[in-house]
Amino acid sequence: MEWASKPLDFSINDITAWNKSIIGHMAYDSTSWRNAIRLLASGAIKVKPMITHRIGLSQWREGFDAMVDKTAIKVIMTYDFDE
Repeated sequence: MEWASKPLDFSINDITAWNKSIIGHMAYDSTSWRNAIRLLASGAIKVKPMITHRIGLSQWREGFDAMVDKTAIKVIMTYDFDE
């Protein structure tokens, strides 16, 4: 299965000279999603306490700043229909 639509353009010398690594990873597969949904549906995982910020889309910068500053766990952004 091919994931990238274009070949990568870099020199192997840059990797070896700077002691870099290339690591591939597929974030989640269908089994992971099914397990997560099952755990959420059963109540085994409480997500409400993880949502620390609810903001309008126009406040996106504040949400990103909170994540960067590590003052947020999960930021939920919604459309600002009133504006």
